[in-house]
Amino acid sequence: MFIFSVTNEFTFDELQIFGNAHLAVLTEPVGEAATIHFENMIGDRTGAVHVGAGQTLDLERPKIDLPFNVHVYPEGFLGLAPDTYVEDIEIFLNGTLAHIQNLTLHRDGNLWLYQEGRTEGLEAGYYNFQFVHVKTGGYIHMITDPVTDHGINFETISTHIDGGGLVRGTHLYFHSTNITIDNGGTLNADYLGFRVTDTGATGFYGQINPGLGHTGTESASGAGHGGSGARGEGNLVMSK
Repeated sequence: MFIFSVTNEFTFDELQIFGNAHLAVLTEPVGEAATIHFENMIGDRTGAVHVGAGQTLDLERPKIDLPFNVHVYPEGFLGLAPDTYVEDIEIFLNGTLAHIQNLTLHRDGNLWLYQEGRTEGLEAGYYNFQFVHVKTGGYIHMITDPVTDHGINFETISTHIDGGGLVRGTHLYFHSTNITIDNGGTLNADYLGFRVTDTGATGFYGQINPGLGHTGTESASGAGHGGSGARGEGNLVMSK
């Protein structure tokens, strides 16, 4: 059953999405708010649903295992389940994510958390879950621009990264009561560095790669891997 109304409310008894199909809602006029809801969902995990600005896709239920990818754009809203399982799909979040308490990612389950995204009730760039389990082949990406964006805040009660699981960010503030990383699991915040064109520019965290040290005829300098090197002072002394 498909129900359409002038209030842009779209309700389906069942969504079946296969073969890399994409579903998006184009309102008239463009940019008007819309709500989308599916009672049941079937798919081969190749399709995608797009949630635009001002649009709400609220699929709250006790448990959910999405059979399609989801793109949530700025000012879009995605509601999932308190117990959400992500496998062999990707969720790209630039809007609001709601209802999740226990999050499990497994086997090519990818959650992309961007600087404009958030969990419900928080500021942009802030994400709060209770229990996060990143199983083998699961990934959480929190990639931001190291120059122009502030870092992402990720807070949990417990985070468990199995061997083969990955949590990565650029500038990451990680708050958790318990963090368990098994052998072969990865948590890192060093995936990106500054670009050559950023040298000398002033970014969100200050001047980028200010340059060499000073004083003396041959000034010492430090080297950084993708960041700002130390600026030495005084004369450079070399000995055999």
